[in-house]
This record gives sequence, structure tokens and C-alpha cells, in this order.
Amino acid sequence: MSKKKDNKKKGESSGGGGFLSKIGIGHDPNAPCNELIKVRIISASRLNSADLKGSDPYCVVTIGQNKVKSKKKSTTCNPVWDKTFDLPVVNAKHGTIHVEVFDHDTIGDSDSLGTSKIKLSKLKLKPGVEKIQLFKLKGGDLGENVKEAAKQTATKGAGKAAETAAGAKGGGLASKAVGLFTKATSKGKVGEVWNNHGTVCIGFTHYKTEDQVLAPKIIDEFEAEAGNLKIMLYCASRLNAADLFSSDPYFVFNLNDNEETKVQSSVKSNTLHPTYNQCFAIPIVDAKKDVLNVKCFDEDTSSNDSLGTGKLELKKIKLKKNVEQIHLVKLRGGDVGENIKAIVKKEVKEAAADAVMDQAPGGKKKKKKKKKSNNNNEDDDEDDEDDGVSNHGVVCIGLMLT
Repeated sequence: MSKKKDNKKKGESSGGGGFLSKIGIGHDPNAPCNELIKVRIISASRLNSADLKGSDPYCVVTIGQNKVKSKKKSTTCNPVWDKTFDLPVVNAKHGTIHVEVFDHDTIGDSDSLGTSKIKLSKLKLKPGVEKIQLFKLKGGDLGENVKEAAKQTATKGAGKAAETAAGAKGGGLASKAVGLFTKATSKGKVGEVWNNHGTVCIGFTHYKTEDQVLAPKIIDEFEAEAGNLKIMLYCASRLNAADLFSSDPYFVFNLNDNEETKVQSSVKSNTLHPTYNQCFAIPIVDAKKDVLNVKCFDEDTSSNDSLGTGKLELKKIKLKKNVEQIHLVKLRGGDVGENIKAIVKKEVKEAAADAVMDQAPGGKKKKKKKKKSNNNNEDDDEDDEDDGVSNHGVVCIGLMLT
């Protein structure tokens, strides 16, 4: 067998197979690489829109001095890449995985849609077994088009606030608004992202030597009879907190809202980012018509609160027999949670009592005006009945026809 000359630059990797020599991770940069991590950049959900009509996202994964990059997907905030790359490492238990998503721009630099990182040691990779990991993105840029629109809006807002300050008695507040607008515009703060709800799904498989490189094994060797939909529940992220600061989440799946097909996961205590790695099987009725319903709940001693629901129409995802597909399902709606409801009701009652006192003859206005803002929670309850609570949760599942 003839040896191919390696013309790659130091720190580069290809999407096929093979090793790069001498790439260190927290070790001697000249140490030989005798281990490999297969990186499968699968998909992302709820990415920020860097352009007025969406983003053109691509993902970059870096381990040590070595990085790989997916292709861009046009005009979407929920891209599916599903591409696998090889990253050679000295030791799979050392170093940090850096993930960053960018919006591709034809002119100028690409805008960052957020970053995330995790220590390799936290993944606890097992040889030949793929580990699915969700990355919560933080920070990022607004993008040139959005940034320009925001600056124009800020400038106009500052001008209107200035006019109000000049002609109104309560001009002090307006003057303060002018200062904030001016400060934000001059320092470029308009271009920064404060709220990022993006999540990236990536699979990692560790191999000791090149000879061991095979197709990754499914995490759970769960045998399902022919004619079933096999569901691999991997993990979830950004779940709502039903119990003040956290939840005790579990998931329920069924086909076509038929309770006879219902399967339920275990409960994970006190977490908004649970990992399950559980498998289930549901008999398929008609793969062209069946709808998989996904429901997440917070376990409580009295009644369980909904943390949101999602669904997948099987005809749209085109499953193949004995071939696993990874999907990120966005959760929508849900309940506020019993503990939070109790606090909100108390605050609303106190705010209502303050309002009555203010209107009463000789009544004094209390200085604690901030409590009145909690009346917004009352509106939120009405919105919950119509559109549900704000929900940025996603769940990662694998699907396969047997």
C-alpha cells in the first residue's frame, strides 16, 4: 500500500479518516497523537438571527490546536448538518472542547452566533461509544444588518427622548434615556447579544488507535422487534424551572395521542439540563401518518407541571430501517409551576392591596413601587392560557425504524 504525502498544515483536519501527527492538547505539542475523537456536528436549534431574514450558520469545533468546520446552511435558525470529522488527540481525558457557531457573510467577517465549551474529562467518553452532547450558546454578535437597524432605531429613540425631555415636566427620566441611548450607540453595545437561546447538538466518539475505528455503537444495546419505532432519549437543555430555580424533569412519548403507545423516562432530580441515555420502542401503525408526541413534565408531590410539548411528523423526517436519525425537538408552552404560582399570587395580591390604598381617601402611596411591576405576572397567566409560557427548552432524541 502506497503512503500518501500529508500536505496538511499544522492544526488542520479533514472530514474523512486518519490522523494528524503531533497535535497536543494541554501536553507537549510534539507528542505523538495515538488517539482519535470522531466529531459529529449534528444540528442546532433556536440560533439568533444575525440577518434580518435569518442566519446562514456554520459550526466550528476546536480541540487543542485542531479544528473542524461544517458547511453553511442558508437562511435558517435551526440548521441540520450531520457531518462527521476526525480530530486526533494525545489524550481524550485532557483538554477542552470549544464550540462556536457563525453566520456566514459574503462581505466582511462572519458574525458569531455564540460560543460554548466543555472539558473533555466531563464527557467521560468510552471507546467506540458515541456520546451526544448539547451545548448552550452564549454571547455572539447581532450581525451587520441587524446592528445597523438597531443603531438607527437607537438614534431615532434618542432624538424622540430628547424632544420629550425638552417639553415635559418629567424630563429627568427622558434625559437619562438619552444618555443610555447615546452611551449604547457610541460604545457599540447595540451590536452585542445579551440573550442567546441557541443550542448545538454534537456527537463524540473516542478511539484508542486507528485500527479500532468502526461505526459508533448505539449507547444502549436495546433490542426492539421489527415494525417498531425505536426512541433513544439522550438529553435535554434549557428546560424551564418549575420549582423556583430548577425542575425534576421526565419525558413521555406516544404516537398519535394514543395512551396505549405511551412510554415514560426516569425522573432526573434538580436539573434543567438532564441526561438520560434511555431507549424505548413503540409499535408503528403507519410511518407515513404517525405523529410522535413529546411531553416533558416536572415531578411534584401533588400534581406534575408541564415543562412543554413538541412533536415530530414521521412522514416529514423520512426514517430509514435500522438507520438512526438524531433530532432536536423544540419544547413549547408549559406550566409556571406550583411553587412559582404561589409566589406570583402573593405578589399580585400585595400589589392589588397597594393600589386600593393609593385610591382610598387620605391613602399614602408606598415607596416600594417595584412591587407594582409584578402585575405583569397577571398578564403572563392570561398569556399562558393562550400561547403558553416562554420556553427555550430542547430535547435530543434518536429515532430508528426496526
